[in-house]
Amino acid sequence: MPGVIAGARKSLLIGLCGLAFVQSGIAVATALSVAAIAKALLTQTPLSEWAITIAALAVPFAAACRWAERVQAEKLGQSYVETIRKRFIRRALQTPATALAGRAHGAMMLRFTGDMGALRNWAARGLARLVVGGTTLAAGAAALLWLDPIIGLTFVATAIATICLAARLTASLSSKAKIARQNRSNLARNFGEVLAAVGAYQTFGVNPGGKLVHRSGRIF
Repeated sequence: MPGVIAGARKSLLIGLCGLAFVQSGIAVATALSVAAIAKALLTQTPLSEWAITIAALAVPFAAACRWAERVQAEKLGQSYVETIRKRFIRRALQTPATALAGRAHGAMMLRFTGDMGALRNWAARGLARLVVGGTTLAAGAAALLWLDPIIGLTFVATAIATICLAARLTASLSSKAKIARQNRSNLARNFGEVLAAVGAYQTFGVNPGGKLVHRSGRIF
């Protein structure tokens, strides 16, 4: 598998980190401006122009950052899948025909289609969100520690506990995900075999659809 942080994807990840810092800054500035506006209303003092300006511009700026984040994340996923697809095709064309004949074509087609989509989603949604979320979390924790150490420490402790719990749950699902991938490969191979022999099945009046449906229901 090629490395995710390689080539043009390095600049995409750096851009995602930059967008995360910008969004964190917008969130902190918005919170401060709203607090200033609320204080002015409660104390019946004149509203600060900078607070009103920041509160008004926060939403469009945040929306623009989110749009840019989605675009960067999609580019990251497509770039990663493109690299894997090129290696897959090159490796398949370099493999002797006798070796390819002994492999399940259904599983290979599943790798080229379904698994490619899963890898794109992992890079565009999983990895990109992890980078942005981790950066935003770190920036938000630093801002809270600066503004109010007690609230900041509470936030950091809660975030650490949540991350540890999520990591534990993810580890328990990894083995099931591996079994599901193997079952999908077997199902794709069986479906390919059925399509190749559909004429014989129709001639002898055999319907293999029931077995395929049963196996598809036991993938996970």
